[in-house]
Order: sequence, then structure tokens, then C-alpha cells
Amino acid sequence: MAARIIMGMAASRTRVAVPFMGAGVEAVFMAEALVEEVATAAEAAVVTGSIPPDHRFMAHIVTSKCKGCKFTDCVEVCPVACFYELEDRLVIHPDECIDCTACVSECPVEAIYAEPDVPAQYQADIEFNAAQSKRLKEAGQDAIVQSKPPLPTAAQKKATLGY
Repeated sequence: MAARIIMGMAASRTRVAVPFMGAGVEAVFMAEALVEEVATAAEAAVVTGSIPPDHRFMAHIVTSKCKGCKFTDCVEVCPVACFYELEDRLVIHPDECIDCTACVSECPVEAIYAEPDVPAQYQADIEFNAAQSKRLKEAGQDAIVQSKPPLPTAAQKKATLGY
């Protein structure tokens, strides 16, 4: 799992421009050799013990700031459809997020953080995102991929949060 997530992160950021047909048009291709190198390094880190084998990698977390808002601007820019919808908020599936960061700046209440940057008061949201997104997916719910109107309480919650 570590290798797949790290490969996804590398793949989302590592691009090589290659001249195409000599016409000045450039096609963008994944730098597969580098991606494989990163994946191999990740697997080696797990094997050597520098990363515990049960360590769960998760790129981004939707914190409880989303609760009562459920703005869905973030889902429109997500290239992999990793957001799942609860009644009062969104969550990100840990095995599907590729750490592209596109969603972070789209959230009007700044509810989305990279896992290492989650503030102390929102640490419980890390496990909440993992558990709830997996539960929803296993129940057959599809990821949310299109914006929907926010909750009726969204404007009030946004103001309460100071945005």
C-alpha cells in the first residue's frame, strides 16, 4: 500500500515534456522510471523497518470544519474521485487520494489539510476519514464527483469559523 500511495504522489507531480512529431507540439508523459524508483524506495523503507509495515499513508484529510457546511467545490477539481459524502460533511478515502493538493485551495472554510499538517484539535478526523470513507465505499456508495449545493447551515458555519 505504501508503494502505491507514494507512486501516486510521484506520478501526480513528475512529468516530462517530450517533443511530439517535430511540430513544436509537446506531449506530456509520466516519468515512469522515476515513479518506479520512488516505489522501490518506499518498499525498501518498509522492509528495512524505517517505515512500519502497518503504517497507513494518507495524503489529505477533511476536518470537522466541513461539518455543517459541506461545500463541494473540492470534488470538482479532484482528479481521482476520492471524496465520499456523509449527511453533514465530506471525507477523503485514504487509498484513493493521490496528494495532488488541488482540493485544498478550493475549500471555502479551509477544512482540508495534508495529513502531517492536521492541527491537533482535528487529529481524530484522520481516523474518521479513513473509517467512514471505507464504510461508504464498501456499502456501494460511489465517490462524489460533482458539486452540490452546500447545506442550509453553510453560510452561518462559514461565518462562525471566520471565513
